Amino acid sequence: MPHSFQNRIRRVAILVTIIALWGGAFRASLAIAELDLGYAAGLCGAWGCLPQTAPLLSVHAMWLTLILGGAWLARLAVPLLRSPAPWLGMTCAAMLATLVLLGFDTYTYLEKGGTAADVGRRALFCLCTWTDLPLVQIIATCSVNWWAAVALASR
Repeated sequence: MPHSFQNRIRRVAILVTIIALWGGAFRASLAIAELDLGYAAGLCGAWGCLPQTAPLLSVHAMWLTLILGGAWLARLAVPLLRSPAPWLGMTCAAMLATLVLLGFDTYTYLEKGGTAADVGRRALFCLCTWTDLPLVQIIATCSVNWWAAVALASR
């Protein structure tokens, strides 16, 4: 009985440590916005203007930290998420959503008089500025979890 209690205490301590580290990483990702990168304005072109670089990087890092940490905790809590299939499905769904949204944006960009030469830059611009819809971070998180599930399943 004492060993079981000690194991539970150890597991709780490890979980609390992981959550504290996750919180620290989350705070650090938000602190990126306060960095002085030497220039205030974002990059501009015919496809649009990017916001300031440090806050943009901060938001992307925040989303990645939040989603990746949550996904890893979900993997620990939900046995179904330990297999590769759900992660592959979520990766494909996020990629499909990204392609659909980029296709729609490209269509509207060209309809408004944009040039075909700027379509690639416009797509990168959209991926950089879609901070309220973190599809790139979801793709990265699901891909990492899929890879981890495949690696652990092959043991």
